Amino acid sequence: MIEWMQKHKKSLIPTIWISTIAFVGAGFVGWGAYDMNANRAGSIARVGQISITNQEYKIKSTELYNRLNAMSDGQFTQEQAKNMHLDQIAVDQLIGEAYFLNFAKDLGVQASDKDVAEFVLNSPNFQENGAFSKELYNNVVKNSGLTKKEFERNLQKVLTLEKLGKALKITPSPKIVEAFAASQLMQDKVSAEIIYADANVTFNDDELKKFWEGEKSHFMTEKKYNLGAYFVAPSKADVNETELSKFYEEHRGEYRSLDDKLLDFAEAKPNVLKDYRMDQVKKDATKDYLEIKKGKLDTNETIVATASNFPISEIEVAKPGDVIKPFEYKGGYLIAKLNGVEQPRQMSFEEAKPLASKEFETKRRKELLEKRAQDALKNFKGEDFGTLSLNSKNNTKLSDDEFYKFLIDMFNKPAKEGIVMFDNKAVVYKISQQSLGSSEEIDKEKTIVADRITTLLNSNLQDDLTKMLEKRYKTERYFKGKDSE
Repeated sequence: MIEWMQKHKKSLIPTIWISTIAFVGAGFVGWGAYDMNANRAGSIARVGQISITNQEYKIKSTELYNRLNAMSDGQFTQEQAKNMHLDQIAVDQLIGEAYFLNFAKDLGVQASDKDVAEFVLNSPNFQENGAFSKELYNNVVKNSGLTKKEFERNLQKVLTLEKLGKALKITPSPKIVEAFAASQLMQDKVSAEIIYADANVTFNDDELKKFWEGEKSHFMTEKKYNLGAYFVAPSKADVNETELSKFYEEHRGEYRSLDDKLLDFAEAKPNVLKDYRMDQVKKDATKDYLEIKKGKLDTNETIVATASNFPISEIEVAKPGDVIKPFEYKGGYLIAKLNGVEQPRQMSFEEAKPLASKEFETKRRKELLEKRAQDALKNFKGEDFGTLSLNSKNNTKLSDDEFYKFLIDMFNKPAKEGIVMFDNKAVVYKISQQSLGSSEEIDKEKTIVADRITTLLNSNLQDDLTKMLEKRYKTERYFKGKDSE
């Protein structure tokens, strides 16, 4: 299963240009690093002017999970999701989208409310018998777990990315199509050697400090919010079965299985009980909030909140002295009073050392790998990789994705020898013989490759643009993934 997904990775990881609304009507998946109630409004990352919320992470996680589950005929499991780090893939996609949303904002590209309305009215997702159904639309929104405002805001982001993609899309010329068709038929007899990166990379503090000196402006402490807090926990007392059943009936559309089927009361009861208690404690928290605001009740604990450990969006617009309305936090409700704010500052060497060590180790490992690859090319001892074309199947020790990249890089270079770098390995190669298809074969190939060229050109454009935007917009990651919990 995992091998199949790796083989089809390029079709599983959608580009910015091909936006979808696969999350529509889907229930949330619980394999990520956050539960469904805690830190609901918190941020997992910030890119430029855009904060990526836990809620957006949950939507993206579920979108990817459900797509993989559908492609595997319902055989995809949470364990497989964990093994392939699908949570990190979701975060990476959201950060990539945020780069382009920032870029769209700078360019003045934005989907309007009218664009959203037209999409909703014309989308088959919300139609019955070819006509828009308000009831169906409202049900889809309800089943998504979002408010209508949140749902339409997500649609607006999708449509903004789509609009930006259309504006930037490259259409290849006939000459490029012909050249690409010819390259598809080109065959090279190749010998190659795989060079692996060193597992252990050593360096001393002087070398690390020199690296930190050049990069220290990137190592900043988090903005800190000093809070007085008052936590209100749900009651653990027994709940009347009649009241619980009534609550279930009022919210039954929210209780669904992973395949989006409604759960009956017995199946949903643990979650119904949890939600009922949260609903009741919210009322108690609201009363306590009013008492604290009037000065009749004091906060009883102190929290130093940062974006990596707290739902910052609940407090980031508050001013010192403000009392924030109750919000969901760690299975209950929290009332917070903002006492003060500490702005980010540059880390000292000792503070930055753990982060700097990881970055420097990666940099040093890459430098050592590049040197070893250059030496291997000078003293070439490659083995026969066979006669290869862009359509060749992988019969090497490389993964399918690595082999595909190797082919693309090799055929894109005019030299008959070279190096293709990967994160943890390099491939050095030499071409001993080349052949090209006939003009008739090239003409036949043109009709097949035109769409492929468009995808390739725009993918390269996206990669180059992403690299530029990574430098343009500051990125702060707070999500550490399930394995780091």
